[in-house]
Amino acid sequence: MPWRVRYLPVEAQPEGWRVTDFDGGCDLRALDDPHLDPASWTLAKRPTPGGRSLDVWVTAERCASGHSAEGRIEPPTVLVDDGRIIVTIGVRPRPGGQDCPGHPAARYTLELPESLDGRDLLDGGVYPPVLVRAGST
Repeated sequence: MPWRVRYLPVEAQPEGWRVTDFDGGCDLRALDDPHLDPASWTLAKRPTPGGRSLDVWVTAERCASGHSAEGRIEPPTVLVDDGRIIVTIGVRPRPGGQDCPGHPAARYTLELPESLDGRDLLDGGVYPPVLVRAGST
């Protein structure tokens, strides 16, 4: 998966190094499309055994003036290997400047290319990816 690289400008201050321009949290975010904003996601309900469809909650990480990501969620990037499935979800940004009062999660149906079959399920929108569901549960 290609990674979008960001740099944080820092300056030496009398009290030590200080970040001079920063617009978000401390987690490294991973997206393969520079036109999308990062999002986190969690399971909305337990997956059915052998199923490939997952109900998830998607939360945009950028300010959205109180609006959920509903209607702005792009098809996710899904990486599958023997032991895990990593899903990275991005959302189209809302146009114009946005306030940051917080916003609700949006319900989304995620279609996997294969069933979980005992594999770990991870949110690839952060680096390193975060475990959403252990394969044995």
